[in-house]
Amino acid sequence: ERDAVRAMRADVAFQRGAYEDALGLYEAQLAERRETANLVAMAQYRWRTGEVDAARLLLYEADAGAPREPASLRAWIALVRGLVELDAARLPDARAAFERGLELSPGWWQLDEHLAQISLLEGDVDGALAAYEALVDRAPSPELMDAIAAIHRDEGRTAEMLAWRDRARAAHDARLA
Repeated sequence: ERDAVRAMRADVAFQRGAYEDALGLYEAQLAERRETANLVAMAQYRWRTGEVDAARLLLYEADAGAPREPASLRAWIALVRGLVELDAARLPDARAAFERGLELSPGWWQLDEHLAQISLLEGDVDGALAAYEALVDRAPSPELMDAIAAIHRDEGRTAEMLAWRDRARAAHDARLA
C-alpha cells in the first residue's frame, strides 16, 4: 500500500510539473526496490523529460528482468517502449514493440490504437481508418473517435468529419458527466 501511495504521489507530482519532487519519489522507489514497475515509471519520467536514451536503458533493464512477470506487465513494458520509439519517430521500432505487446496481451486495444497511428504516419490512410473504426467497436473511446474525425478532415470529407466529431464530443461529455 505504501508503495502504491508513493507511486501515485510521484505521478501526481510529475503531472503537476513538480519534476524535482517527482524525480525524488521515483528515485526513492528504485532505491528501495529495483523492480519492473519502478523501472518503467522512471523510464517514463526520463522519456518525458527528454532523456530518451536513459529511458531506453531503463526499459531494457525492466524487460530483461521481466520474464518471470505476468504477460500483462511485459505487454505494458512493450507499450511504453513503443511510445518512446513512436515519439522519436522510429516507426519500425515502435511497430515491433507494439506487435510484441500484442503477442503478450492479444486484443489490448491501446496497442492496436498505436499500430493504427503508425499506419497513418506511414501513409496508409485507408488501413488506419479501418483499424480505428474497428477499435471504436471494441472500445468506444472518444480519443479514437477524434482520430477518425481528424482523418476525415485531412481527407476533405467534411460530413464524415462532423459526424465523428459530434460522436466524440458526446462521448467526452458522457465521460465528464
